[in-house]
Amino acid sequence: MNAFTATLVATQQARSSQSSESSSDFSLYAIWTIRMALEDIEENDQADKTSLEAAAAWFAYAAPTLWALSEQGKEFQGKIAKQGQAVKGKEWRGFGKERWGFWEERLKACGDGSELVTKARESIKSAKDGKK
Repeated sequence: MNAFTATLVATQQARSSQSSESSSDFSLYAIWTIRMALEDIEENDQADKTSLEAAAAWFAYAAPTLWALSEQGKEFQGKIAKQGQAVKGKEWRGFGKERWGFWEERLKACGDGSELVTKARESIKSAKDGKK
């Protein structure tokens, strides 16, 4: 389900940059999913496999879009996209380069060597390097 939604968000963002149409924004689901896997755990703890795989799907299928949203500093109203419980001293309200860096470091630290997590790490690097 996360892979599908990530693909939908990536496609939607590409289309919205080509037209002035406004449509539903599902990118908030990325924040919720990634937050649960990478921001709600203490630094030395490991994310549970299901949460980690779900977050990895977002990066594997939509990293360029998530990176673009991070570069733009896309924010949401209120605290709907706030930082996770283990993130102290931040007031994140959406995407941003600092949050992206946090996600990147946490994903690197995860010991899971699954194919999807490996693809996510590669996608993150490619997105930052401007490759698709």
